Amino acid sequence: MQKNEPSYIPIIIAILLLPPSCHAAGADDPGWVRLKNKGSQKEVFGDYIAAEEYYRQALKNAEMSNASSAQITELVLRLAIVLVTQKKVEEAEPLYQRALKAAPSLKGDTAKNEDVMACYDALAETYMDRIHGPRRPSYLRHAINIFDTAFDGSHPRLVNCLFELGEIQSRFGQYEEARKNLRRAAHLCDPRTPKSNRKLWLRTVAMLASVYSGLGDHKKSLELYQMALGAALKGSGREAGALGPLYCQLAVAYYNNGKKEEGTHYARLAEALLMQMLKEEERKKRATAISSIQLQLAYMDFNFGNYERAANYCRQAIALIESESGKTDSSLIGALEMLKEISKKQHKNQDAAMLEKRVKDIKKLYAVNRS
Repeated sequence: MQKNEPSYIPIIIAILLLPPSCHAAGADDPGWVRLKNKGSQKEVFGDYIAAEEYYRQALKNAEMSNASSAQITELVLRLAIVLVTQKKVEEAEPLYQRALKAAPSLKGDTAKNEDVMACYDALAETYMDRIHGPRRPSYLRHAINIFDTAFDGSHPRLVNCLFELGEIQSRFGQYEEARKNLRRAAHLCDPRTPKSNRKLWLRTVAMLASVYSGLGDHKKSLELYQMALGAALKGSGREAGALGPLYCQLAVAYYNNGKKEEGTHYARLAEALLMQMLKEEERKKRATAISSIQLQLAYMDFNFGNYERAANYCRQAIALIESESGKTDSSLIGALEMLKEISKKQHKNQDAAMLEKRVKDIKKLYAVNRS
């Protein structure tokens, strides 16, 4: 989280810990307030099942009293939070939709509605922190919608959501959607802006370059990779973890633009860095960067007809990704598809068929969340 950005998390924790007497009650029915307080106490101590029941009853009672729109929305959000925490995302969906609809009328007076705004923040954070795997893209969108609707797109974690969603979309070839999210993320964390996040900006620009390559705009892709490398060389990014993938990506970009000499230069730089990073003390810290370099080198070897070497790089990258993220993570798709194409060139049709089936199985897990 950026310095000087408002955070509602300490506020909501303080609210949860306040004794019942510290909360205002509805004029005709303070009973729902007592239920809310009991629910918040259960939530603080991790008893989400009990918290859920208290919040449900509190919401029901509040709706029959003269509780304000902000008070009712706070209860809607609290109930949604404990449901999402328990992975009951389908049950939470109508509550999320209801709260999102109410946000425009509440965000104008943040001082008056501080409690409910803290709950909007907490629900978005819960979607980001609790939901993983095939359902993650849908709930990253939910978090983005909350940040945009309740906070006018000014929340410090919005950029992280946009980057991650764009990265996932690019894996599935949804390049137009990925470009839209990544361009917005790059703008939000641009080093020239007050909310700059230089490290994330470098990653975003490199990912955006990859997306342009997927769209067939190799000139724009090369331009963005050169921009990212130039920025990395000027600052704290001068390290193997930052430069390795960029060297590889630049090598591929130069090859795609018909500049093989420049491509070969950066490929050699990438190989040298890969050898350095494969040292035992570096491997654990640099798993993502190492697998990225391995896949880019595999791509280059594949294009030059060095199929066995390309296959070896691919297998190493797949093993590393599996050890870090599991055997069904979407980050495996590109590596498996590349190894499938290499296997076809090596006339290993049975291996290629098995790899194709595995890719399809992973994509099926994510298919429902791709829209």
